[in-house]
Amino acid sequence: ALIIVAADHGPYLTKNGKDLNVPAYSLGDITRYDVQDRYGTLLAIRWPEEGYETRYDIRILQDVLPAVFAYIYDDDVLFDRLRMERKTLYPYVTGGVVVEDGIVVGGADDGRPLFDRVGIRR
Repeated sequence: ALIIVAADHGPYLTKNGKDLNVPAYSLGDITRYDVQDRYGTLLAIRWPEEGYETRYDIRILQDVLPAVFAYIYDDDVLFDRLRMERKTLYPYVTGGVVVEDGIVVGGADDGRPLFDRVGIRR
């Protein structure tokens, strides 16, 4: 059986406890921790067969379904064909700071990775 446990977005505990699209914060006030707090997710996958944990380059939650479809149809090309661009879609949530392919763009931590540790944990 393929088992997926996923949780979408964080608890919004930093700063004002809601979207940061307010004049109270300048771009320089918004840190990657604020972005993590709003966009952080939980993802755990147990693949039915060994080797699949590294087969697909799953970096964002939206990569999961393309990977599952590629697995089900035994067609790895589906993963790249179906996956979304790895970029945050709602910059108002984080006051204009976005994340592109895991890198913070804008704010106090511009150019830094959103997370220090990413990848597979066994």
